[in-house]
Amino acid sequence: MIGGLLRAELGFAGIVVSDDLEMAALASSHSLESSGLAALRAGSDQIIVSRMLLAERCIPGLFADLRLAIADGAIPAATVATALGRIRRFKKGLPWKVDAAAARTVLRAPAHLKLREEVERHARG
Repeated sequence: MIGGLLRAELGFAGIVVSDDLEMAALASSHSLESSGLAALRAGSDQIIVSRMLLAERCIPGLFADLRLAIADGAIPAATVATALGRIRRFKKGLPWKVDAAAARTVLRAPAHLKLREEVERHARG
């Protein structure tokens, strides 16, 4: 649907974002890891995980599974590069500058700070 209809037939060149992977319909029958990989394989450029807490959900597992899927070709590296390109083009077109340092000052709750640090650490590998 995403690659054929949305991109090829309709010519959509923007970012495709998944629905929340923690919504009940998915979370009750699929792991975060399997839902995330399925969304990326289907053509999503970004995935949404709304209320994840590291103690309860497995973002490290999702990152590990994503790296493995890229390494073994289940998700082609070119697909990831193309998605990252779309995301970068989108960010360049924003009417404001994204200032990561300023964004960090908004997070003050210890749990949010810990989550940000964990996500950044796992994203770097």
